Amino acid sequence: MFPITNEQTNFTSVSTADGKTNGPKLSWPDHKRIAVMLTFDFDAEYLRMSRARSKGTSIGFTDLSRGQYGPHEGLARCLDMLDTFGVKGTFFVPGIVVEQYRDCVCQIHERGHELACHGYMHESERGISKEEEIRLLEKSEALLASITGKHPAGHRGPESIIHPFTPELLAERGYLYSSSMKDCDWAYLWKQTDSDGTERQLPLVELPCDITMDDFTYYYFTFSDPAVRSMYTNREVIGNWKDEFDGLAEEGNKIFVLKLHPQMIGRASRIAALGKFIGYMQRHGAWIATCEEVARYVLEQTGKNADMESRNHSADTVSLEKPGTSINSIAPLSSGLPVWPDNKQIAVMLAFDLDAETMWTTRGDGNADHITNLSRGAYGPKQGIPRILDMLDTWKIRATFFIPGIIAEKYPDVVREISRRGHEIGFHGYKHEEFTTTTYEEEDATMHRAESIIRDICGQQLAGHRAPGGVIHDYSLRLFLEHGYIYSSNWRDSDGPFIHKINGKEVPLVELPKDSIFDDTAYDFYTDSAPERYELKSPREMYEIWKEEFDSLAAEGRMINFVLHPQFIGRASRVNMLSDLIGYMLAHGAWMDTNYNVASYILKQKGLKP
Repeated sequence: MFPITNEQTNFTSVSTADGKTNGPKLSWPDHKRIAVMLTFDFDAEYLRMSRARSKGTSIGFTDLSRGQYGPHEGLARCLDMLDTFGVKGTFFVPGIVVEQYRDCVCQIHERGHELACHGYMHESERGISKEEEIRLLEKSEALLASITGKHPAGHRGPESIIHPFTPELLAERGYLYSSSMKDCDWAYLWKQTDSDGTERQLPLVELPCDITMDDFTYYYFTFSDPAVRSMYTNREVIGNWKDEFDGLAEEGNKIFVLKLHPQMIGRASRIAALGKFIGYMQRHGAWIATCEEVARYVLEQTGKNADMESRNHSADTVSLEKPGTSINSIAPLSSGLPVWPDNKQIAVMLAFDLDAETMWTTRGDGNADHITNLSRGAYGPKQGIPRILDMLDTWKIRATFFIPGIIAEKYPDVVREISRRGHEIGFHGYKHEEFTTTTYEEEDATMHRAESIIRDICGQQLAGHRAPGGVIHDYSLRLFLEHGYIYSSNWRDSDGPFIHKINGKEVPLVELPKDSIFDDTAYDFYTDSAPERYELKSPREMYEIWKEEFDSLAAEGRMINFVLHPQFIGRASRVNMLSDLIGYMLAHGAWMDTNYNVASYILKQKGLKP
């Protein structure tokens, strides 16, 4: 091994090459044209936490739940898809994820996939000390070894961040490879230049990745991050990846590292699209292997494997910590229940958040007196709602409208018309408040106030809750039950309904999850007022994304709960698109009803009474 030297040691990632070779001109096994690694950063909620930390903020319930979609739903699909194609992947796992989702990580290992190091808490801070890095590595290595029985072979810096001392440190600790750099299309060995100018080569392979082959680039969505982005169609994403694969395969002897996240790629339609792409690569000259397999091959071909066997640490060489407490994943009812009415394949709820002006007044960035932005909000009740109601009548289906109390007060005739046409109204705050710091008593009073306003206008008793901004507290479930609600539509970690538990006991409260993939703000939210948002997709692209996800979820017998805003979806072309989608869904096995009716059906199936 190489001793740690002074801080003037300089690392060189790669020597100049002609761009048409694999650096050392490697040829892959069995005359394959390209080495492909399917890598998954299994970060769960810690990806979003670390991004927030790096920006001096914190995540709320919505992003926490989005991250948990990975272990609760996405991972299982990833593993099943890999089994279908008979290929193995590499999963980069932070230590804390091993502690918190140990059962999930054990499943990865049991299915024959590689586990690699990805920090402890997905730390993406720059400038940490070598001593701190060693501490984090030791902790994570022990956790991974407690499952695999050996030292991890590979490392990827969280958010691809590594430090000047990292390469030598990894080599010293027995790692075979790193996968953080973005400077080449081939695998290479790290070089080290000491302060005296002496150059030596580390037995550490770099397997570079790139943002163009990272699902984060196309699918990550959150309003808490200034870098919020639009959703891309699977056609665009897979098209980009296919073009890059074809180009590299044509050059020959390159590598292609897909960097994926179960919370993003693990959605039903996306994993189906990825599977088709894997089949394409298999038919077109790809050697699909784990990062460890590729790294070993590179070391063998470059004559740097003399001490490789000694670097396969057993579990005995690592101080093992006790396994962390595993948090049980939610078991969606769709794994056994419910069977949808009339043998329908999938339950679909069209839910509209009639935020109107409150979407802008609660953004906290000067929109309260921004007359033109407020007028955009008013477009919802003035123009969007009439179109939407007429379209729903055409299809003879009922929807759910989540309406803030203050909007009901301002547009009582709109609320009465929604109710008169047979649609459900659910709770959505009074002023569209994001209850980030409120107490139980304050939120309870707000709920009573909004409920009273809706009841006085149209006579409806509210039975369901969708939090403005997706903010939920530890007391929320109890509060919902006390108000007589039978469902919540706030969690984002499942594709199926589930029954909530309090103190380990099921209560008569159904969760009807939602997600940004079915939220029109991921495609239509545009403003040049701070914080700026530039999401604008065509109705055709929205239809394509929603149809593909519907098809994939219907095949699994799951559910969809839309998050639509009349000020966006209510524009003429988008209402027409939604109408076309409804027709398609009805023709392909959808049961379409209100959140209340779906929740009532599930409670009956489970033998639970409100």
